[in-house]
Amino acid sequence: MNDHERRFPVPEILHTKYKDALEVAYTHINYAEPGTMVLIIGMSGSGKGTIAKKIKGRLLDANPEVSEWNRPIIEIVAKNAENSYYSSKDTASRLLNLLKDPFHSIDRQEVLAEVGIKAGPVSHRAVPEGTIRQQLHRLLLAKNVKYIIVDEADMMCVSKKSGRDEADHLESWRVLALDSEAIVIFLAGFRMLRIWDRTSQFTRKMPTVHVDRYSLGSDEDIESFVSLLQQMNEIHQVGESESSRILKNAAALMTATGGIFGQLKALYERADDRANAKGRESLSLNDIVYALPKKKQVKRLWEEIVTGEEALGSVDLEDLTRMALRTREKERAKEKKRSAANTGHEMDTREGKRPASKSLAESDSTQSGNDANLAKGRGKKKRRTKPSARRIVRPS
Repeated sequence: MNDHERRFPVPEILHTKYKDALEVAYTHINYAEPGTMVLIIGMSGSGKGTIAKKIKGRLLDANPEVSEWNRPIIEIVAKNAENSYYSSKDTASRLLNLLKDPFHSIDRQEVLAEVGIKAGPVSHRAVPEGTIRQQLHRLLLAKNVKYIIVDEADMMCVSKKSGRDEADHLESWRVLALDSEAIVIFLAGFRMLRIWDRTSQFTRKMPTVHVDRYSLGSDEDIESFVSLLQQMNEIHQVGESESSRILKNAAALMTATGGIFGQLKALYERADDRANAKGRESLSLNDIVYALPKKKQVKRLWEEIVTGEEALGSVDLEDLTRMALRTREKERAKEKKRSAANTGHEMDTREGKRPASKSLAESDSTQSGNDANLAKGRGKKKRRTKPSARRIVRPS
């Protein structure tokens, strides 16, 4: 059953975490220089797609003149149309098709027929990737593309074992952004950090926006999550007594969903399906319990959350201060060692000694000992002569 077919379609709920990430992301994108890449990262269901939709609406409002040769925003999903792994060439080919390249797109015959040119079909498989990328750069500039939204960008971490590193795909996007003077917006899960951090020489300059979840460790987050439960109960027309029972189990529901709004919405949708199957108009706590994910699913969800948030975590001022002190102590120790070595060298020079006098003296004594052994005949090994074979004379 689709969302629009549900008895209780869930409207867009502008909750706290969503609004915070939306404003931060839009500010980064709005003030970014051409050639910048922005990463919007979060768990599945955290609202990345909704944020991208809102940002697209705002950017289109700021660039109202849209035509075939003025396309300020394009969207693409990072997938491979033919295989299960990511391919930069396939992505560039699909971008050309999306921009309706008159000479290399899938519908080139129809496009060229409008201007009286008859052409046969062509496949991007026969065109080198470098040629496709050059055509793509020129077409992005010609069509005035300012923003490229890439959904499921962490698909770049699923690469074919062909000797090409995963980070090469991100590097190709960076070159594309710089050459086309566009801003690339990635929507991805936590595994995107595997390649985002490995290319830190330029990603340090690129902003990362984390769509956060509601945490059990924050009283403010708990209050916000309870408010979300109340809104979901009202939307699904839950009775007052059942609503009170659901709110009493807010901590358990928060744990089952990881504090992620999309997971909570999916939980209510599953519960609503069960209530509908039972012929009831509204759902109950029993429906919620039935729709809860399995124990292993909850465990995997939290493993993903913990691993992702640890990888995303940044240092605080105290950590930076300790790091600075350790670095300063190391530099001082190096300077003391360097100055001590220079002082010893200067003293040896003033006394007329060579720095390697000890080793030279040892080598002289060794050489004299060898000469004495040679004089006594002990320094040179005697050469053994091979005995000649005796001739045996046999009697006649």
